[in-house]
Amino acid sequence: MGTLRLGAMCTVTDSATLARRLDDVVRAELDCVQITVPLRRSKEEWAALLGMCAQRGITVAAVGSYANLLEPEDARLHGATVADVRAAMAALAAARPVATPQVVCWSGTYGATLLAHDARNQSAAARQAAIAQATALAEEAARMGCRLLIEPYHTHAFGTTSAITASLRAALEAAKQPASPGHSALRVVLDAPNLLTGDDLADLEPCLDRIIRELSPWATLVHLKDIATACSPGEPPDLPPPGRGLIPYPHYLKILSDAVADQTPAILEHYDEEDPSALPELVAFLQRCGWKRA
Repeated sequence: MGTLRLGAMCTVTDSATLARRLDDVVRAELDCVQITVPLRRSKEEWAALLGMCAQRGITVAAVGSYANLLEPEDARLHGATVADVRAAMAALAAARPVATPQVVCWSGTYGATLLAHDARNQSAAARQAAIAQATALAEEAARMGCRLLIEPYHTHAFGTTSAITASLRAALEAAKQPASPGHSALRVVLDAPNLLTGDDLADLEPCLDRIIRELSPWATLVHLKDIATACSPGEPPDLPPPGRGLIPYPHYLKILSDAVADQTPAILEHYDEEDPSALPELVAFLQRCGWKRA
C-alpha cells in the first residue's frame, strides 16, 4: 500500500485570497495544493501566484484552468478558455521544480451548466470534437514538458471510464504520442464521485472499485470529496467534502493508495475554504480513516 500525498484545493481570484488559503494549508501541515483560478491569468500573473507557493515551501501539484473541450473559446463555465490553459502550461514549465507541470481542464460539455445533462454530449460528433481539442493541447503540453489532465464528469463527452480511456488513446495516437498511461502528456484526474450517477449509489462500493481500477493507470492526481443523494428528485448526486456523504472512506483510501503510484497528490476539495478549521478537521478525519503522513 502506497501513501497518498495529501493536499488542498485553493480556489482564488486574487493574491490576497491565495495568501490566506496557503497559510491555512501550512497550518494543516500539508505541503501541496491545486490552485484553481476561475478568471483569466497571463503567464506573468501565474508566475506571481506560483512564487507565493514557493515562498511557503508548498508544491503546486496542479493548476486548474478549467476550459471546456467542447466549447474551447467560451469561458462561461469556469472562467477559462484553451488560451488560458496554454498560459498556465507556460507558467508551470518555467516554474519547475516549484510546481509539477500539470494543468487540469474539463472533459467537455454543451450543457447550460457544468453538471447539466445535454444529449449532444453523448454523440459521436461531440466525442470527436473533444478528442480533437485534447489532441491539440496534448501536443502543446508535450512541447512544453507539461501534462494536460482531463477531469471527467458523468454527463460530459467523456462520461464513462471506457469513454475516457478510449478517448485518451485516440487523442494520443492523433498527437503521435505513445498511447499508454505511463509515457504521455495526457492523463486524467481520478475523481470517482464525478462518474457516479444517482443509480450507482445503491451499489456504491463496487462502482468506486471499478472506476479506480480502470482509471488509476492514467491518474497522476486524485481529488478527494464525497457523494450523497441529491436534495431534489431528478438532480445529480450532491458532492460534499470527505466524510459528509456515503463513501466508506477507510475502504476508499485503501483502494486509492493501492491503485495509484506512491506519493500521488490527493487534493481535498468541496470544503469551506473560508473556514480556517476546515482543513485540520478533514486531515484528522482522513487520519482516523487510515491515512498516514509519509
